[in-house]
Amino acid sequence: EGIRQDVERCMRNAHILKVMLEQCGIKTMLNDLSNTVVFERPKEEAFVRKWQLACEGDIAHVVVMPNINIDKLEDFVQDYVNSRARTAIAGAKRIANEARAAEQSEGSDVEC
Repeated sequence: EGIRQDVERCMRNAHILKVMLEQCGIKTMLNDLSNTVVFERPKEEAFVRKWQLACEGDIAHVVVMPNINIDKLEDFVQDYVNSRARTAIAGAKRIANEARAAEQSEGSDVEC
């Protein structure tokens, strides 16, 4: 009976993780009767290492085990969303810096 409860909790928590990630705009996949959640691979390698994610190509997955609770799922999702925001902001800043550099080089080419 104890093992059955552990399995049911793992599967329920895997479903909760899937829904939480999807709510944040992260594409996920979870097969019926599975505790393995597959999702978009995070771009930040530090995040991948911190959470010891199993990655292949552009996907990652986690296996939700009995020791994982809702608080841990929430921490993971919040950290993932923050990681995506950091990556997006860094990309936007890089584009802005490139645009500034282009403007400056155009301005230096103009004779007054």
